[in-house]
Amino acid sequence: MTGAAYCGLSPQSPQQRLNILVKETGSRFVLVHSMTQNLFSDDVTELNIDEIINSRNIAHNVDVDQLSRVAVIPENIAYVIFTSGSTGIPKAGQLRHRNLIECEVLTAKLVRLLRSYVEENCLIWNLYGPSEITMGCTYHKVDETSEKSNICIGRSFPNYQCRIVNEMLQPVIVNQEGELLVGGVGIFAGYLGRDDLTAKTLIEIDDELFYRTGDLVRLDSNGFVHYVGRKDHQVKLRGQRIELGEIEQCLLQSSPQVTACVVTKYDDEHLVAYVQSSDIDEELLQTYCHSHLPQYMVPSKFIILQQVPLNANGKMDRQRLPIPDFSSSKSSTGFDANDCAIIGMAGVFPGCNNIDEFWSMLKEGRSGIVTLSDDELRSYVPEELLKNPRYVRRTGRLTCGIDLFDHAFFGTSPREASLTDPQHRLLLEVVYRACEDAAVNLQSPDETIGCFIAASDSSYYLFNLQHLHDSSDKQPTVERQMRLNNMMGTMATKLAYYLDLTGAAINVQTACSSGLVALQVAIDHLRLGRCTVAIVGTSCIHLPTSGYLYEPGSIYSPIGQCAPFDASANGIVLGDSVSAVVLKLASRAVVHRHNIRALIKSCAVNNNGSVRGAASFAAPNAIAQAECIRGALTEANVNATDIVYVEGHGTGTAVGDPIEVEGLTLAFDTFQRQYCVLGSVKSNVGHTDIAAGLVARAPKIPFISTVTGNWLDEDYVPDIEYWCRHMRQTVLWHQAVKTLDQQNSSSPTERSNKTLYIECSLNNILTNVTKASVKAESSLVLPSASTDTTNVELSIKQALSTCWCHGLEDIDFQSVYNSFSGSSSVYNNASFISMPGQVFNRQRHWIDAPSLHQLKENITKQPSMSTVDADEIKQHETIQPMMNSSSLITQLIEIFVSVTGDVLTNKHSDFFASGGDSHTAIILISRINHLFNVKLTNKDLTEMPVLEQLAARIEQIKHKKILQTAPEVKMAQLSSLLHLSYQDDQIIVMKKGTCSSQAPIFVIAPTGGTCFIYRDLCKYLNTSITVLALKYPDISPSLSSEHCEDSVANLASYYIEVMRSIQPEATSYILLGTSFGGMIGYEMSQQLSTLSSTSVHISRLFMIDTPTKESLRIHLDDTTSNNNKNVRAIVLWAMFGTKYNFSLAQAEHECMKDEEELKRFCIDKKILSSNAVDLDTEFRELCQYMHIFGRNMRAIDDYTVEPLKSRLTEVNYIQVKSPLPHDPVEPYRTWSQAVPRNQFKLFHVDGDHLSVNFEPYVQQLASLINRELLSSSIS
Repeated sequence: MTGAAYCGLSPQSPQQRLNILVKETGSRFVLVHSMTQNLFSDDVTELNIDEIINSRNIAHNVDVDQLSRVAVIPENIAYVIFTSGSTGIPKAGQLRHRNLIECEVLTAKLVRLLRSYVEENCLIWNLYGPSEITMGCTYHKVDETSEKSNICIGRSFPNYQCRIVNEMLQPVIVNQEGELLVGGVGIFAGYLGRDDLTAKTLIEIDDELFYRTGDLVRLDSNGFVHYVGRKDHQVKLRGQRIELGEIEQCLLQSSPQVTACVVTKYDDEHLVAYVQSSDIDEELLQTYCHSHLPQYMVPSKFIILQQVPLNANGKMDRQRLPIPDFSSSKSSTGFDANDCAIIGMAGVFPGCNNIDEFWSMLKEGRSGIVTLSDDELRSYVPEELLKNPRYVRRTGRLTCGIDLFDHAFFGTSPREASLTDPQHRLLLEVVYRACEDAAVNLQSPDETIGCFIAASDSSYYLFNLQHLHDSSDKQPTVERQMRLNNMMGTMATKLAYYLDLTGAAINVQTACSSGLVALQVAIDHLRLGRCTVAIVGTSCIHLPTSGYLYEPGSIYSPIGQCAPFDASANGIVLGDSVSAVVLKLASRAVVHRHNIRALIKSCAVNNNGSVRGAASFAAPNAIAQAECIRGALTEANVNATDIVYVEGHGTGTAVGDPIEVEGLTLAFDTFQRQYCVLGSVKSNVGHTDIAAGLVARAPKIPFISTVTGNWLDEDYVPDIEYWCRHMRQTVLWHQAVKTLDQQNSSSPTERSNKTLYIECSLNNILTNVTKASVKAESSLVLPSASTDTTNVELSIKQALSTCWCHGLEDIDFQSVYNSFSGSSSVYNNASFISMPGQVFNRQRHWIDAPSLHQLKENITKQPSMSTVDADEIKQHETIQPMMNSSSLITQLIEIFVSVTGDVLTNKHSDFFASGGDSHTAIILISRINHLFNVKLTNKDLTEMPVLEQLAARIEQIKHKKILQTAPEVKMAQLSSLLHLSYQDDQIIVMKKGTCSSQAPIFVIAPTGGTCFIYRDLCKYLNTSITVLALKYPDISPSLSSEHCEDSVANLASYYIEVMRSIQPEATSYILLGTSFGGMIGYEMSQQLSTLSSTSVHISRLFMIDTPTKESLRIHLDDTTSNNNKNVRAIVLWAMFGTKYNFSLAQAEHECMKDEEELKRFCIDKKILSSNAVDLDTEFRELCQYMHIFGRNMRAIDDYTVEPLKSRLTEVNYIQVKSPLPHDPVEPYRTWSQAVPRNQFKLFHVDGDHLSVNFEPYVQQLASLINRELLSSSIS
């Protein structure tokens, strides 16, 4: 140890402030890095830690051994921490080594936020203590049921004393306010170099030293201390303790014109500075504060006064200071107080799956309206209607997959997802995308987020779900749940629930204007301060996807094409869309550095009434529309002649369009002509009903290049007339570049340097044109360095990096970085960058509507609500219960529901389609075996996952009648047909192929010892392929002794015997294994190649992200030798940590306890259910499962990869693209070194180590396997 005291400095503080703090501490030595060096005066020694990290051979004259001998005693100062100071200089509190941070005030809102992150049984404690106390000095267990607003700070810790005194330092009575004094072991050593302040704050009472906190508190009748406020002008803002006097001193030093000032805290968001001056510039004050104060101490508003108000005693009267008017004046950001900014957006539209694709479609003049084929329509449209010449087959449908949803990410069950309207599901995803685009933290305690939603009525419920309605009312809860999941009225509340939004959640329904009215409501809430962030979302999906029968005089187009404001306009065509925008007040958006997409200055709403000549309540009225438009113009303080584009409703109807144009004409009331463009996106996406208004807000207006060949002055760019004159003219880019090149080459200072051109467009279409227009010897033309032209800092840094890569080494990077300091206008104006967001694991959750044929036949049987493949059901339908046993079905339904939580389980339900996995399969089998006294296995559930089939299997076992397994496998490639039946319990038939000449794939269990993981893969493999799973040996297999140890070699030997017993005459086999299974497959190839008596070999081995011991991030050998509890902790975390959200440290803590405590932990984490009939048995089954997992993890650690022996084996290695932090690290490297290059193929697929085996990533995996297998069989 060096014996020195530590003092932390923020690199975000202004340079002048940093030097003041160093001077206050008397420090002569500062640790810096490349971004903070050269900030301190010459008398301060700097040590750059970057140089230490990057260099191993730094010469130094420090005797490290001598340093280690420096004696440190408990009374020495350990560290110094600065707090805000009222005199203008921060106070440096000194903490001793024997003392062993300041926190946010605990409010009810913060308690609710904390509760959302922790388990229900987790206790929340409120700890209080200022910096001068070192840590907390009081504590209190929060009672969330009774403490709804005021949360007390509790009682004092042991070794601390708390006294509440009045101005005379005398104790106060119960419930009387007083100052809190704290004494005890953690009291600081005083303020460094400020004995005067130390004497004021540290006092002795009865020979005990106490710190005067300055906090006003009261003691209730139960002995609990309650925080009331401050006795001085110190405030808390966004978690920071601020002395207002320090800001006032800074303002007084900013200019001689400032003769007096006062700073106050206004609401929970702003500091307001009142400055007395006859002549001062607000911008000067703001700039000075930014250069001398941390960002959190810079006032949000400066109010200049001729004279600050005084009281009768001649002192400043804070009560008479004028209330800041945030609504009537521009903020320091330059925006009006009512201006609202769109800071994020997302959406899906006909033919477009995101905003960028939508914008590209508009620019290119394409339409998302498509023509449906008769084959697509026949399921829901009668044949006679299809033959009608007036039936129009046109619609604007979504192509993003309305049947897909990431149920796990949003915390819903697969069944609930299937019963939820796709309007709800897609809106959840789109709103989340919009918040990502806006860089809004949904969990921030500083934001109150409201959501304002408009959606169409649920056609999914009407067409897809209503046939499931139980007319007998035997399932009222299920019916109610279906309605709740599909009601438009629950949409906003559901969104707020899943995203944990605490602001208003309001649904809006005003027909076609719903989206814009929701926008109006959101803006009102922002302006009134009811929320700080507003999400506006609209959702409209028409089901079933079909056309319409045109009727003369209706609003629908006879040709299925919408032509708004056109002479050929003849009606609408329907379209689907889901979109969302995120709003903030523009002033707050700038302060928080959001990327502002658009500005909303006003919004107005009215109605026709009944006396304005409208034909009906649904008909538009020009006069009413004109009044509404005038109101919006007036509120925005904008002249009609300044408007250059209007996005109209534009239905393309003979009635609506003329009235809308008339309303605009009346509202604009000008003699100017052809200065404003009128348009509507309905020609591109159709009429999206409820969502129509918000869809029209999504397009973006780009800047375009000069068309004259001359570069524009900055003042000329906003000139609307310029753009209107040249909008249709040819872009003369080459002329503009030549002009610039001539100017640079003629400049004396630039002749020796090259002119650098870096393209900023997205498609690099100008690079080649520019190269042809400039002189090669004096110019360097580079492609785009950044796709985000809104972020100046990023663009410049990436441009310099690109230059360096092209050989321009003489670049002063440090000067550029220094320009982005806290006082840099470039830095202050830089906005957040929209980064790639959450990759949704979207899977199919859909219940098909009954077809016309089904409706005509009046099918009364409840259809399967699972996503199991129809062909797979047909394969199993021959297996029926041997006797009429409705009680057996009923009991199985109860067990299914208890395990999966799927309340809609019926006899056609598929366990895995209902959300079952390898873990819950163990619980299901355990409960079935316990209830029916049978011995079902993983094989039974894998081959017969449908409830009705399992019932048949149970009856077969109970009556000792063994039937042939379904599906039956016949392999004509053998000399005789081989039939697999239930006696073949070492093989699991996972998929029956249609081609007898196609060799089957043998799949090998991964670390967990079950093959359920391959079910999704089987669904997407080619129909010709048969898949057989090699069943993992029993825990105590009746095998020869050499198979008793679960080493890789022994398992491989066991699987070879099983495989060859199934296909004894085969000479080659195809193996596939994910994770540990791939390692077993590799060893099987090694062992077969050593059999001199046979030519049997593995022809192809698919290894899916198979690890080696070198690639593992966690090894069982890392634990204490033979410490089974530590091993079990790693296994528990590896198996369930991600799914059930607990850390390795938590697992280690629980596994070190006894069995009962571990069982309780599994129940708390929902790994086990507390309502299990035989909890002990299920716990033992779980431990057995963990035992297998642990043995196989250790087997990976024990296995050494040796060079591949067989020259006939082709290894296809599949590496995942997005490994998680605990996944193997580039595991393919060891395998690629062991396998000859001509026998090794490396593929990369999306997903991580686990998710690659499930939808949607498994589709890519299956496609790869299909291609490799079928192409080789064809060749």
